Amino acid sequence: MIPGVEVALRSMKNDEQSYFLIHPDYAYGALGMPPRILPDCWIFCMIHLLRWYDCASATEYEQMTEEERAAAPWSTLRKAVESLVTAAKAAESRGDAGHAVRLLNKAKGWLLNRGMKSEEEELEISEVSAKVFRLLFIRLFKLGSEKNYKTALKTINETLHLKGLSDLALTQCYFYKGAILRIFKDFKKARYFLTEASKLRNRDEKILNELEELEKDENKEKELERAFAAKAVRGSIGIPASHPQKSVAEKDLINYLTSNGVKLEGLDWESVLEKVESFRNDGARHELILPDFMCLDMEMMKFVKNLSDYFRLSFEEVEGFQLFKIVKRKN
Repeated sequence: MIPGVEVALRSMKNDEQSYFLIHPDYAYGALGMPPRILPDCWIFCMIHLLRWYDCASATEYEQMTEEERAAAPWSTLRKAVESLVTAAKAAESRGDAGHAVRLLNKAKGWLLNRGMKSEEEELEISEVSAKVFRLLFIRLFKLGSEKNYKTALKTINETLHLKGLSDLALTQCYFYKGAILRIFKDFKKARYFLTEASKLRNRDEKILNELEELEKDENKEKELERAFAAKAVRGSIGIPASHPQKSVAEKDLINYLTSNGVKLEGLDWESVLEKVESFRNDGARHELILPDFMCLDMEMMKFVKNLSDYFRLSFEEVEGFQLFKIVKRKN
């Protein structure tokens, strides 16, 4: 920067607009900027200072050695962190969210490396850390990408370990953790954290919207699992994917089977599982006949995967109706 311009800026206030005439000694000469400005030139400029950020505290702290940082009072680090937070907000206002994240991440590192010298200082550090960490994980979430989401989750977990978190801080931690877990399709954990957030801030529109999105994603996932399970089951017992199915109401199929003496057990998965468990505990040979519609369910995957040592799955057709048979293997 031209020395004269720097002097001009330091004399201004936020949102001030001023005109300056800079002497050649501060534009060239011993303090000037050769060769762009001639030695005998004056500079006339108009400056509108939108906002002034003092980053001197952060610069001084960054230049300290580890020993100097350890010996420095907490107030020195606090000023440095506040300086970085201010600069990060300025960067974000300019649309440079990436630079804002880097500044906040630097502040986070300084705070994590600070040794606690007293209980009072620990609480103060936790308070400042909670503010910085929350700013960081919210911006990481907004930036998107798997890498940023994972870093945000790590920062959220670090925030949750801080002492004396306010309800607002906890709500934000739970909300963003739930939102990220939903993106990663860990729906069970996502629902837990979003529910915890809603308990702290009931009827919050943002939380309610996220819960609605979670419900939609869960339903989509269930549909995909059902389709995958049906395909896997048919493939495991040699049924072509294009095998025709007789369209018949469930009650008509059940009536047909029972009226023709077909042994039909368990018309819901709970009773089927109970029956299978009873099969395990004796030495007799057992068969369990199930209608086709029950096997087009993701729970069948658990049968194939977990019970393959005990049971064999086969496919039969009775009078045009498709049936699955679960047969216990010989002991």
